[in-house]
Amino acid sequence: MQGTVTFYGFANEAATEPEQTIVIAAGQFAVSPPEYWHRVELTDDAQFNINFWTEGDTGNKSMFNSSKIHSKPIEALFDKSDKAKPTE
Repeated sequence: MQGTVTFYGFANEAATEPEQTIVIAAGQFAVSPPEYWHRVELTDDAQFNINFWTEGDTGNKSMFNSSKIHSKPIEALFDKSDKAKPTE
């Protein structure tokens, strides 16, 4: 691993402000509970592993559910400093 991963955890799918922010440096780890709404931000040099665990055999049922909101970025979380700078 290298770089940094910043994990933003949300109370629910409609939340625009994270209820927790965790900065994970190279060599550290974190665990997110199942079905917890989150977003990650990576430094340019970030390289990391993600592991998924499940309890027992899931058979043929779907393991992942997603919604339209989960597949779109939440604009309030992005740094808008570049947009605020005047152009010459």
